[in-house]
Amino acid sequence: MSPVLDETAGDLPVRDVGLMSGGLMPAAPGLYTQRLFRFPKEHLEDLCLRLQEENNVLRQHTRTQEQRLRRMSTRLIRLRQTHPGSSGMKERDMEDTIQGLEARVAMLESQKGALQNKLSLAKQHIMDLGGRTPYKFSKGVSARGRRGEQIKLRFKNIVFILIVNKKIE
Repeated sequence: MSPVLDETAGDLPVRDVGLMSGGLMPAAPGLYTQRLFRFPKEHLEDLCLRLQEENNVLRQHTRTQEQRLRRMSTRLIRLRQTHPGSSGMKERDMEDTIQGLEARVAMLESQKGALQNKLSLAKQHIMDLGGRTPYKFSKGVSARGRRGEQIKLRFKNIVFILIVNKKIE
């Protein structure tokens, strides 16, 4: 059978040709490659960074969706296994409550760490503002005098303000 009459003739690879006034002529690959790659380097770098950021966001989104899917599948399995009058419902509710409380504990621990950092920064700031003694370990009344009491009051006020602001948030 000749390739022209063959049914798979359309599946054969064909060289790209350009249409010219004299008929069909092969396209010159050298002319178009110069036009295709004239993008500024900064534009390509920005595009690459944007694509990387978008890729990271999409990966994070897929992870969260996978976690939700896992949770929902385990809930569905539990629903199929438990009967309406069984204690499985109570256990599932308890597990959900425990998961919620664990998430809250993690959030509160992160807030605690942030508050401790703020407190240490405030202490450092107060120490920087306070009067410096010529001797490293001297804490006598004569060296600090009334200034030491003012520093303690400022520190207490700053800690109080931090606590009040955190409660408001």
